[in-house]
Amino acid sequence: MSIQSHQRLRLVFDAAVIGAISCTMLAAAPALAQTRRVELHVSDPLNSVQETVKITFTDTAKPDGDPHKSRTIDVQIPGNSDAERKEELISQQLTQHGVSNVRDIGGHGVILTSVNKHVRVSFDNGGTMEHDVVHASQPQMGRIGFVGFFDPIGGDQLPAVFTAGVVTDLGECSVQVTADELLFQTDGPTICQELLLRLAPQAQQLGAQVVCVGDSLEVFFDPQLTLARGGVAWGTTSPSEGCGGQLLLGFPELRLEIDQLIAGQVTTFGAFGAEPGERVFFTYAFDTGWTYIPQLDVTLDLLNPKLLGSAIADPLGSAQLPLLVPPVAQGLELHFQALVLDGTSQVRTERVR
Repeated sequence: MSIQSHQRLRLVFDAAVIGAISCTMLAAAPALAQTRRVELHVSDPLNSVQETVKITFTDTAKPDGDPHKSRTIDVQIPGNSDAERKEELISQQLTQHGVSNVRDIGGHGVILTSVNKHVRVSFDNGGTMEHDVVHASQPQMGRIGFVGFFDPIGGDQLPAVFTAGVVTDLGECSVQVTADELLFQTDGPTICQELLLRLAPQAQQLGAQVVCVGDSLEVFFDPQLTLARGGVAWGTTSPSEGCGGQLLLGFPELRLEIDQLIAGQVTTFGAFGAEPGERVFFTYAFDTGWTYIPQLDVTLDLLNPKLLGSAIADPLGSAQLPLLVPPVAQGLELHFQALVLDGTSQVRTERVR
């Protein structure tokens, strides 16, 4: 199948993998992959004036400098909000910014069901003064950060409380330290060192290892004990910014390479890092954006993607797709991405010569 300039293509993915789909609408069919979801639980914030919570999605498969590597969504939290209101605002903003399949699960929780496995999801509490939890199935690692110096007096006018915790299939644990216990030395590294001493023994019993790296705690999970969930808890009652948590869902695997695109000539699309025997799909679009493909449980970084074709990965995990570049495509700037079951490559942007 060749690229056709500004013409709607109809895609038929291999029926043995996901069934027939119309690419323009990406119509839903029963997913074969287990839905990967990220679950966030929030508590009552203490801020009396409006504060900003930041949620950042970083695609670790993309190189540094790629404009599509990270995306941050700001959520304004009015003063004197409760956990339910905050959860509603987060859900609304995620949905408005194109995050697919966001839903409220009650209990002040939000589920994001369409996050690629090589994405790092970060939550920055701003000055909302609360305690949150994030977990997902089979994460690679988590991080709890206390960056900078924190006001030792909390929003409740008591010594500020700092919290860190771990979640695995075996259960949850969390610990706290107060500013007076720290002798009001509330810089990030001091907070993290004390939290480490309290958290590490409990976390180890749940199959997680915690280490202190400056102003953050890094949590490494036993993959056999996070089949359903693995995550971190964090928070503070201090009004200072700098407290947050993040979860790395996986490491980058699939890489897309493209020969020169010359109108009227054959070029080769290559994907590397797939599983041997796995079918790799190659897609393109005229614009970048977010499109969830439920049949493969992935989110493409393309808007209205179209299928170029597919190929089976060889024993070394590479798949090659030769295609003719039509003369009418000359001068077009196109965005390309490869995808497999539960995984995508980086986006390649190329101009047809």
